[in-house]
Amino acid sequence: SIAKTIFERSAPLSIPVTIFGDESPLSDFIFTLAPRWKSLHFYSDVQITTLVGIPTLQSLESLRLTSDLEIYPLTIECFLGAPHLRDVSLNVWRASSFPMPWSQLTSLSLSSQTEPAQILLDILVQCTNIEDASLLMIPWTQMPAPTSDKISQLSRLKTLKLEIDNSPIAAFFAHLALPALSQLFIETCSDCIWSSAGFSAFQRRSPSIRELMLMGPLNIPSEGFVSLIHESPCLEELFLDRCFAGPNAVDAALFSLQYSDTHTVHHAPRLQRLSIIDSEGRFDETMLERTICSRWWTDSQLRALPAPPPVARWAWFRIAKEFHEDAQDFSDSFREKIVQLREEGLDVSIDEFD
Repeated sequence: SIAKTIFERSAPLSIPVTIFGDESPLSDFIFTLAPRWKSLHFYSDVQITTLVGIPTLQSLESLRLTSDLEIYPLTIECFLGAPHLRDVSLNVWRASSFPMPWSQLTSLSLSSQTEPAQILLDILVQCTNIEDASLLMIPWTQMPAPTSDKISQLSRLKTLKLEIDNSPIAAFFAHLALPALSQLFIETCSDCIWSSAGFSAFQRRSPSIRELMLMGPLNIPSEGFVSLIHESPCLEELFLDRCFAGPNAVDAALFSLQYSDTHTVHHAPRLQRLSIIDSEGRFDETMLERTICSRWWTDSQLRALPAPPPVARWAWFRIAKEFHEDAQDFSDSFREKIVQLREEGLDVSIDEFD
């Protein structure tokens, strides 16, 4: 009764609501306050179907919904009538069971435990005002054949995070154009199928990427890294974590980043921060040193140049490899070079991890 009195006296102020687990004596009363909900954090299988009959969500701005309950063929449509809803996070059995006013969302986190990536892609392209999106997708062997060659443009999307396993990555990007995309993070826990040509085509439609993170066994080949670097005019930070198809791919990535004043074209000219992690420790020290030194100038060296170099100098450079018996350690001469670069002012490190 005290809680009810507090809620009643606070009307018409909007309220944040969090619902966990089983029903409580207040459950029915809380649902009558639905028009006042400003945010809803819902973590319950037992009460999920109660959402079917709730009143209009006139004040709702943010939604976090987690449930392992399969409710198909039932659909929860109450969120369609939430005119101020902008921020949605769904971790559910079927995302299609929870239709949203997709076109008005600015932030979306979506995890569907049973539906293929095509469903999540169909949802994403409806989010025409989206600025921040995170998608966790189940494995799929191939995307369905497209019904047209139409490219869907999401002109406001700035940050995209994908967690995806055992799937053709480029197929997801084949019909997307993201001209404002600034940050792209792709992570996988199992082998994926990489298409160098397909991803490069996506990069040309999304030329504003400043930060790119690739994690897990993406199996990117040598030519994949060459084309990736060549299509990165705005890239400032690159994080590569065990995504290489082989030792040659590591060298290809490093070689593509080497700068020379004799080159007529300078790839990734804005790149300042680079992290490379390789579980096999497959680093060519000569290639590493050349790549680092080719884009490094001390302050005095920069001042002495007749004109600024056409590429940015390194702000920091990270190298890491997994420690195991067969791994080749870095030589003393290479470690001495790293120490020298640190003394010159470069934030550079070499690490081993278990």
